[in-house]
Amino acid sequence: MRKIDYRERSNFYDLEVKKNKKIVNFIRRVSRDYNINSIINCPSASGIYLKEFFECFDNSIFIDIEKKMIDTVKQKIEENKYTSIDTKILDIKDLYKLNKKADCIIMLNQGLQYVSLKDFKELLNKIDVRYIIIDLFDFNKKGKLSYFNSNKENKSFFTSKFKYNGKLIKRYNKFKKMNNKVIFEYEYFNNNTQIYSTKFILYNYEFFEVNKIIKSSNYNLLKVFGDYNFKKFSKKSGHFILVLRRW
Repeated sequence: MRKIDYRERSNFYDLEVKKNKKIVNFIRRVSRDYNINSIINCPSASGIYLKEFFECFDNSIFIDIEKKMIDTVKQKIEENKYTSIDTKILDIKDLYKLNKKADCIIMLNQGLQYVSLKDFKELLNKIDVRYIIIDLFDFNKKGKLSYFNSNKENKSFFTSKFKYNGKLIKRYNKFKKMNNKVIFEYEYFNNNTQIYSTKFILYNYEFFEVNKIIKSSNYNLLKVFGDYNFKKFSKKSGHFILVLRRW
């Protein structure tokens, strides 16, 4: 068994992570509802939703911290002639350093939670875009995501299967809560043999704390959705999607 990092995971990320139709519809609807023409997608990973961004926005920038992910995005842009999409290698915490302006920043699939609430607060005070759309999850609440099940802490559970290099790979997840963050471990098996494992950390974001940060910033909380189906937000649920509007 070999331990791999985010860079090595980029070799099969497109096979492992499937396109979510709910997110496709969400992207299309917010582009219409908020009249967004230019947008920043961060973290973009391998560019699963490149086609949707090309179709919905006049200009897009896909940003990720990992060069190999951005190399994959660039290859897709070239192959599909997505001329209105640009790329940048950048840490989420440094988004404010991006010289190119946009109407909106969108962070899908809890991508913001790779950084702490303190980092989020600092970033929010430095960013200058009209809208920020953020998908977040409070891991202390009940609920499920494609990689998380609140009922299975410290237990291994099946989450995904895909073919890579001619082999059928099955992915099992484990997670452990520690103070204000969650440690995730992915284990990849071919037949009964574990071939890879990887770990990463996501910080916990409680709605109350996030809302407090927003109120002290230059942004208003315009909308709160419970999921990508625009479901009404419930404080009992861990999933919440925020639409912020600059004053």
